[in-house]
Amino acid sequence: MVELSAGRQAGQGQRRAGHHRRPDTRREQERLTRLAPSGLVSRQQLDQATDNVTNAEAQLAAQRAAVVTSLAQLAQAVYSADLTLIRAPLDGRIIRRYANPGAGASTLNVSDMFDLEPAAPHIVRAEIVESALPDVHVGQAAEIVSEADPTQVARGGVLRIAGAFGQRKLKSDAGNEATDERVVEVVVSADNTPFLIGQRVLVKFMKASAQAGLGRAGAAPPLAQWQDALQRR
Repeated sequence: MVELSAGRQAGQGQRRAGHHRRPDTRREQERLTRLAPSGLVSRQQLDQATDNVTNAEAQLAAQRAAVVTSLAQLAQAVYSADLTLIRAPLDGRIIRRYANPGAGASTLNVSDMFDLEPAAPHIVRAEIVESALPDVHVGQAAEIVSEADPTQVARGGVLRIAGAFGQRKLKSDAGNEATDERVVEVVVSADNTPFLIGQRVLVKFMKASAQAGLGRAGAAPPLAQWQDALQRR
C-alpha cells in the first residue's frame, strides 16, 4: 500500500510537470506560426513545434490515465486491507479471545471471535416476580451480594425496570424456580464493585430507611433471583 501511495504521488508530480510543459510548447508553436509568413522560420521548424505540442498533450493524457489507475489500485489495496481488520461496535477492551491466528472467517457462518467489555458502567440484570414489583422503584438503593462469598457486599441502585413481563432467564443453583413463572427485569447499577463480568450475584432491594451495604437489618426480602452475569450497560 505504501508503494501504491508513492506511485500515485509520483504520477501526480509528472502530471503537474506535463501541465507546465504543454503551455511552453504551445507558445513556441504560436511564435513560429507568426514568423512563418516572413520566411524567418522553416517549414521543418514549424512542423517540429506542432509535433512537440501533440507529444506534450499525449504525455499529459497518459499521465492522467496513470494517476487514475494508481488511485484505483490504491483504493483496491485499502479495501483489501480493510477486509483483514476487525472493528468493535463500540469502545472497550477484549476480555476473551476465541479466534486463533491463521483461522479462517466467514460472513455466512458467523462465529464469536472475542468477548468485548464496553467502556461503560457495570450493571446487574436481576429478575423479580410480580408480587415483588410494588416494592421496587427506580432510584431505590440495592445491595449486591456474591453468590460464592456472602460477605462480599456492594452497593447499587435501580436504574430501570422493564415495562413488560417475560419468561425467566436466570436460574439459581437451587433450581426451585417455577419454569413458567413470569418475571420483570430490573437493571441495577454495579459500577466500582469488586465483581467480575459473568459473576453470579444476588440483589436485595433496600427499604427507604436502610442503606445498602450496612447490614441486613434494613433489607427487604430477596426480591431478585440469582443473576447469571454481571454485565455492561
